[in-house]
Amino acid sequence: MVSLDALSLKSISLWQEIAMVSYLSLYTFFKVLLRCWSAHRFILQK
Repeated sequence: MVSLDALSLKSISLWQEIAMVSYLSLYTFFKVLLRCWSAHRFILQK
């Protein structure tokens, strides 16, 4: 029973880690996209 609890706890922490990494990568992607878009708009306005 203890090993099962440890396994479920490990899988939960793994899922949390995966969610955190995916969230960070999405955040970085959108930040870069926004920066490129604003730079493109700035070039168009020039």
